[in-house]
Amino acid sequence: ERREYRQLAFLAADGRTAAHTGDRCIPDCGHLVAENVSVQGNMLASSDVWPAAAEGFAAATGTLADRLLAALEAAEAAGGDFRGRQASALVVVSGDPGDPPWARLYELRVEDHPEPLAELRRICSLQGTRRRRAAFGPETVTAEEVELARAAGLGEEEVVLTAALAESRRGDLDGVARALAPLANADRRWREAFERYEELGLIGRGVVPRL
Repeated sequence: ERREYRQLAFLAADGRTAAHTGDRCIPDCGHLVAENVSVQGNMLASSDVWPAAAEGFAAATGTLADRLLAALEAAEAAGGDFRGRQASALVVVSGDPGDPPWARLYELRVEDHPEPLAELRRICSLQGTRRRRAAFGPETVTAEEVELARAAGLGEEEVVLTAALAESRRGDLDGVARALAPLANADRRWREAFERYEELGLIGRGVVPRL
């Protein structure tokens, strides 16, 4: 219904793509499809915008989230939406066929901001740094993770928790206690929180008595 006003794109799991831009969509509008990628837009500053997004995605490296952000930034640099800037969003689902299709790795939105893409990249960096914690293991280098957490803009309390989680995954309960002691000494409520963390298996049992 009303297909001439609609824009729609599909990207199949095997990389096939299909797209439709109705001839009554608001110009500049259009789409570009290739194997494993589909770009579309309307109400854009020029017909350069969606090709710029595709080129930005192709040239970028890093995670899928990083490449999608690069595509958005390239599109914005080419003129973006002719109405200006207000909002941005990023959704990334797991690529593991064993995960449910609704398992979101990233689901981020900036609803109203003078620099929505910069803000989207900032909160994406924060979430990516937090997600790293799930992969901590015996080989994790605590100092490196602390540096990454600070560089991403995490608050000092979260930096401390990052250090504690890294030490916990390495099996160093004394190291966990050293990391958490400043928080526990500053506010007794942190000690109570750490007791719960022990119960949940987040920091290893036996840390609280060491504080």
